[in-house]
Amino acid sequence: MRALLCIAIIGVSFTAGYRTQSDCSAIQADPYSIAFVQSALRFLEDSAMRGSFGGEQTQYMYGTPSLPQLGDDVSIAIVKTLDAQELAKPETAYRYLELVALAFSDQNKIVREADKDPRVTMFVLDYLQQRESSEPKLEKRIDTIRVCVRNYTCNVTSRDGSH
Repeated sequence: MRALLCIAIIGVSFTAGYRTQSDCSAIQADPYSIAFVQSALRFLEDSAMRGSFGGEQTQYMYGTPSLPQLGDDVSIAIVKTLDAQELAKPETAYRYLELVALAFSDQNKIVREADKDPRVTMFVLDYLQQRESSEPKLEKRIDTIRVCVRNYTCNVTSRDGSH
C-alpha cells in the first residue's frame, strides 16, 4: 500500500511539481505526520503568545506536507501526541480546533482517501464536547468545526467562537 502511495506521489511530483522521492521517505518514516502536526501545534501556541501568526504560517499551509493535505491524520497525530488531560485544556483545545479547520478546508487537497473520512476527528470532537461544558465559547467553536468538517467547508477566515 505504501509503495503504491509513493509511486502515486512520485507521479504527482512529475505532473504537479509538489512531491519528491524524499517525501515518500518522510511518509514512510512518519505516516501520520506526527512531527509536522506537533510543530504546527507549537507554532500556534507560540503565535498566540506573540499575538500574531506572522508569515511563518505558510509553511503549514503550502508545500508538503501541509495541513490541508492531512485531513483525519491531524487528529490521529494529536491523539498519539497529547494525553486526554492536555487535550482537554481550553487553550490546547482551541489550537487543536484550528488545526482541524485547516485540515478539512478542502476535500480535494487531502492526499489519502482514508483521511477524507473524519472518524478520529469526530471522536476527538465528541470527547472535547463532553469535557467542555463550562466553556460556552469553546462549545460553540466545537459545534462550528463539527459542521465544517462534515462538509469540508472549514476555513481560516470564519472563526466563529475562536479563541
